[in-house]
Amino acid sequence: MRKLAFMAVSVLTLALAACTTSSTPPARHRSTGLIAWTSTPAPPTTSSTTTTTTLAPAPLCTKADLRIGPPVQGAATGHIGVSFRLTNIGKATCRLEGDPGLFAIIQAGKRAAVPVHRGTFFINAVPGNLSPKASGYFVIASSSFCLGEPAGSVGGLYPVHYRQLIIHLPDGTSVVTAAKSLYCGPLEVSQVGVQPQVPGELPPPEPGTTAFLQVSVHLPARIVSGRVLDYIVELANPGSRPVALQPCPGYRETLAVLLSKTAFQRSYELNCRAVGQIGPHKTVGFEMEVPVPKVSKLAEAKFVWLLDTPYHQGWGRPIRIYP
Repeated sequence: MRKLAFMAVSVLTLALAACTTSSTPPARHRSTGLIAWTSTPAPPTTSSTTTTTTLAPAPLCTKADLRIGPPVQGAATGHIGVSFRLTNIGKATCRLEGDPGLFAIIQAGKRAAVPVHRGTFFINAVPGNLSPKASGYFVIASSSFCLGEPAGSVGGLYPVHYRQLIIHLPDGTSVVTAAKSLYCGPLEVSQVGVQPQVPGELPPPEPGTTAFLQVSVHLPARIVSGRVLDYIVELANPGSRPVALQPCPGYRETLAVLLSKTAFQRSYELNCRAVGQIGPHKTVGFEMEVPVPKVSKLAEAKFVWLLDTPYHQGWGRPIRIYP
C-alpha cells in the first residue's frame, strides 16, 4: 500500500460490528490451479501490550489558540484524504479533542449539512494536549469514485457534489473553508487531536518468512447485494528463499458498507494443507469468499484483506455494491 506523506494507512480504522448470515451459499465452480477456500478458524494471534498515559488536565483549545494550516491532500488505494494542521500559537498548553461539524455549499449555492462517517481510512487523530508551537490535525476523506462521478448525475452514487466545505471545530467558533472539487458524499472525518503514539519501527522482514510475502487481491467487476463474493488472494514471494507456511498464518477480511453499521468481519486460516511452501519468485493464488451485505440501493463499501503477521501485509479499496 502506498502511504500518504502526512499520515500512514491505518491497519484498520474500520472499527466495525461483525455481522453473520444464516444463508448457506450454493456450491460454486472452483477455478483450476487455485487453492480452495476452507472455513478453518484463524489461529490465535500474539497479543501486544500497550501503555496508556493519562493526560494532565488542560483547557480546550479555542480559536485564539490555534492557527490552521493549508490543507494537504494525498491518496492511497482508492481513497483521497485531506489533512488540516492545527498549531497552538498561544502561550499555554491546551487540549485538542472533539468532532468537527461539516456543512457544505452545494452546486446550487445552498448550504446543507453533510452526512459523515466518523473515522477515516487513514491514521486518525486522538485527543491530546498541545504545548505552545506543537501541532495536531484532523482529516477529511472521500473516495476516488468521487472524481469520476458527474455532478448532478441522476441515479448515481454521488448525485450531490460539494462546491465548498465549511468545517466547524469543536470550540464552536473556529471555521475553516476548503474549496475542493473532489468532495462528494459520503464523506469521512476524523476527530481533532494529535497523532497516536506509534510503536518502534519493525526491522525489515526476513526473506523466507511469511512477513516477506506480498499480497494482491482480485475482485470481480460487479459485486451484488446479498450474495457470496468469490475473490482471489495472491501471495507472492519476491525473495530467493522459499517461504514455509508453517505455522499456517491466518488472515482477516472486512466488507463494510459506508454510513451503515452493516459489515462482515471475519478471521480464518489459510488452506496451508494444500500447499506447504511458496517457492522463490513464485506466486500462489487462494480462493476466498465473504458474504455481501444486503443493500436496497447502490452503495459504497470498503473491502480490506490483511495477513496476520507482525507487518500486517494487506490490500484494500472502496467498492460498489449493486442491489
